[in-house]
Amino acid sequence: RDIIPSYDKESLLWEGLCNELERRQMNIQYAENGMSMAVFYDKGYQEKDVDVEIRVEVKGKYEDTDHIKFRKIEPVKVASITFTGGYEKITEISYCIAKWITEHNYEMNGPNFSIYHVGYGKTDNPEEFVTEICYPIK
Repeated sequence: RDIIPSYDKESLLWEGLCNELERRQMNIQYAENGMSMAVFYDKGYQEKDVDVEIRVEVKGKYEDTDHIKFRKIEPVKVASITFTGGYEKITEISYCIAKWITEHNYEMNGPNFSIYHVGYGKTDNPEEFVTEICYPIK
């Protein structure tokens, strides 16, 4: 988790994770069909200085480092939309989810997050990305 200059700089966190794993020679086993995701902790949209945590599903137990923390994440009830294509659609999709939450008398219940079902680790073509935008609700 770190503060990054803007949403489109999320790759800095992924690069940092890879560099830390390599530097420490950590042999992490990723879960088969495991999720990669980003959690956005700011309240609402931020133009700059965005508080983001990235997560990757792994198998096994590992010791924390200064920059990498391992923990079990409990399931949460969410309102979500899964879409195919580039990330430029995220703002519009987030608006649609927020509208649905309000219209159906739910309340947001925690930071929103994105699950990258197909992203840069699996393709370089943004038109092939499959992303699930999730808002925890109660």
